[in-house]
Amino acid sequence: MSGLKAVVVDCFGVLYPDYTLTIYERYKDRFGGDPGVMDRLNQQIDLGQIDRSGFFQALEGWVGVSAQTLQNDADRELVVDRDLVRSSPG
Repeated sequence: MSGLKAVVVDCFGVLYPDYTLTIYERYKDRFGGDPGVMDRLNQQIDLGQIDRSGFFQALEGWVGVSAQTLQNDADRELVVDRDLVRSSPG
């Protein structure tokens, strides 16, 4: 048996596109010139301070688009990078 103890996978921006960048670019004029909004929301979701629903509800307040619409847009963006998966060793 190998000495492998864990496998770490960087999901967003690697296996899947970083949809938060897409959202920010689409609505950047509505963030009041504060690009750190997305960073703070991403940190909150990464730390478990908010869930996915809370993330989109917070975005709704910033961009004036319904949380459900933002979530639907994000879900359409979340397509696995099949070329990356296919080229993985093993």
